[in-house]
Amino acid sequence: MAVNTAGKGIERFSKTARYTHWAHTLTFVVLFFTGMMLYADLFDFLLPLFGGYVGAMQVHRIAAVSFIIVSLLGLIANPSGFFSWIREILTWSKEDFAFVGRFTQAFFSSYDDIPRQGKFNGGEKLNSLFILMGSALLVLTGIVMWLPQSFSVQVVRAAYPVHDISMIVVSAEVIGHIFLAIFHPDNREALSGMLYGHVSEEYAKSHHAKWYEEQQNKALGKEN
Repeated sequence: MAVNTAGKGIERFSKTARYTHWAHTLTFVVLFFTGMMLYADLFDFLLPLFGGYVGAMQVHRIAAVSFIIVSLLGLIANPSGFFSWIREILTWSKEDFAFVGRFTQAFFSSYDDIPRQGKFNGGEKLNSLFILMGSALLVLTGIVMWLPQSFSVQVVRAAYPVHDISMIVVSAEVIGHIFLAIFHPDNREALSGMLYGHVSEEYAKSHHAKWYEEQQNKALGKEN
């Protein structure tokens, strides 16, 4: 992580992390709308864009394969970054639990007086875990639904409700994520971090104080 590089602030996300994030976002959006066309009549007006149900199903499957490939490419391109992220979201401090306890305040009001957070706050860690587990279930159940002849009847029957529930949970997490990144007045700079890789020192200090201090100490260590 670079601190105050060329006046850009602090590097929060690498290029690989950002490209993977936005590629996942694109494939998820396609999966969501094509999936909803197959699931709910409310989205039938979009079917002509895909040539009907068959076309929507084909696009859904292409997007699903792309979703998996993006994950694998991100892992291959930067395995240390991937496993660092996994360690981060699996490592919880008392401040993380305290943040989750005050999540309603952070989500609907402000980030004032929140417990000191690391690179990812408790809400971001929880969101990542839900999306990671939900995405894994979507992939596994999707494979079962795509190749039903390769699995038992019981497994195929179970795959459908698990797939649907996982999609609902992941979609809700994504919608909340979008709200915080775009519309929440105290958190809009988080989007800048995912777009350009850097956030200001002021944002880092106010939202991720523990992580900010770690980066400062690393920078001072390199200078010495």
